[in-house]
Amino acid sequence: MMTTNKIMCASITALAMALAAGAGSAHAEMTIWQVENNPPGSDSGNEWLTLINTGDRHTFDGYKLQTTNGRIAHHTVPSIDLDTCESYRVTFPKQAIDNEDDSVKLLKDGTAIYETPIIKDTKNDEYFWTNPDVAAICGDAPAGSEPDTVRQSAADTALEERIAALEAEVSLLHQLIEHIMDMLEGLLGAS
Repeated sequence: MMTTNKIMCASITALAMALAAGAGSAHAEMTIWQVENNPPGSDSGNEWLTLINTGDRHTFDGYKLQTTNGRIAHHTVPSIDLDTCESYRVTFPKQAIDNEDDSVKLLKDGTAIYETPIIKDTKNDEYFWTNPDVAAICGDAPAGSEPDTVRQSAADTALEERIAALEAEVSLLHQLIEHIMDMLEGLLGAS
């Protein structure tokens, strides 16, 4: 009986430690936030897109961009270090994204990890496509704004939400540890 109790105690302790270790694990994810495929004036040298990190601070390496229609354009993203909800703008040196029926893929080591929907912009204006999923994580950007103007407030909001989530996880872990300690005392007292 004593051996069974020891094994059970060791198993519960190992589980608690594994849960505690997982609570602080980092998560980073780069995605495409905005695409301007038909800027005012000439497209050549003026088309851009914005990449954004929707996870924890991370250095991103091995990413490429690829268009999907007409003349397929490829662009290598340099190694970049991005904080939560921090963005990086890529300006294409020549016309790369068609004004109609084109989408852009973000590739990591040759594998597509995100693809925009087909983007249609036939007016030479300051309209750009914005990824609606990013707003849920990093907040809304005012229409037509530069990504950098909202980066700080979006990062602050995301950081506050992440801190609140981590505080809740820590509280649950404390409760779990207290419960495990109570169980251990009961098991050791019964021996």
